[in-house]
Amino acid sequence: MVIKLDGLYLSTKIKNQLCMNIANTRNKKEFFLVPNLTAVLIGDDPASLIYIKQKQKACTEVGINFTLERLPSDIAQSDLISRIHFINNDSSVHGCIIQLPIPNHLDKNIILSQVSINKDVDCFHSENIGNLLLNRPTFLPATPYGIKLLLEDYNIPTKGKHCVIIGKSLIVGQPLANLMSLESGMAATVTICDRFTENLSDHTKRADILIVAAGKHHLINDINMIKSNVVIIDVGIHRIEDSTAKNGYRLEGDVNYDLLKDHCSFITPVPGGVGPMTVVALLLNTWTAYMNQLN
Repeated sequence: MVIKLDGLYLSTKIKNQLCMNIANTRNKKEFFLVPNLTAVLIGDDPASLIYIKQKQKACTEVGINFTLERLPSDIAQSDLISRIHFINNDSSVHGCIIQLPIPNHLDKNIILSQVSINKDVDCFHSENIGNLLLNRPTFLPATPYGIKLLLEDYNIPTKGKHCVIIGKSLIVGQPLANLMSLESGMAATVTICDRFTENLSDHTKRADILIVAAGKHHLINDINMIKSNVVIIDVGIHRIEDSTAKNGYRLEGDVNYDLLKDHCSFITPVPGGVGPMTVVALLLNTWTAYMNQLN
């Protein structure tokens, strides 16, 4: 029988525990400073505003202060860097994220490298990425971290299992491949595919764990692309027009959930799977940054 990997339920459970940890630590330490996550938003991208609101809501639920720095879309790179440095030097801020995407006139790599490695709770700084490769991370990238928490909570074995990841982004695919393959950690045998991979189904149908982060609606859309009892993690999310839905659309993933769910042992729904876990992983990283400063 297929089991739905319920990210909404697990994220709520983690948030409840985190809320208690924050309250207990502040009482025990008599520490007046509240954990603080600051998000820098450049411009008015509608999707970014939605993501920001989700993060703000989650922070409020657990007792983390959320500060939004809204900056104009035409801000000069030098002015943005100065603002990031100001946040770095503010001891009341424990985590800092740069909401992506950012305007094209800004160099993303330079901007992300300006965030202090001690406040880089998105784990985008090259030093934090390097520490992940060396298996000594301070923070884990949010989406890979959320997937790891799901697999662990549902007691899904990973050691020696064949994990196929579709998508090589620096945010999900590549750090996730590193995380899954560490011998001292999840110890899976990892294959990572992308849009240039030939005969994709030859890889997917050999996967014990299939993680799809391709950004292509219903890329996995055939039961012959998977083997029986596979574990499927769907990172994709797409807005599909639907006149019967209240909002005029429905959300679906990179995997055809309805078609494939009865052929899996575990599968994440969209929505309610990886998305909530990504947000809660960001909260856990902020908590880690807070505790590191406290100690």
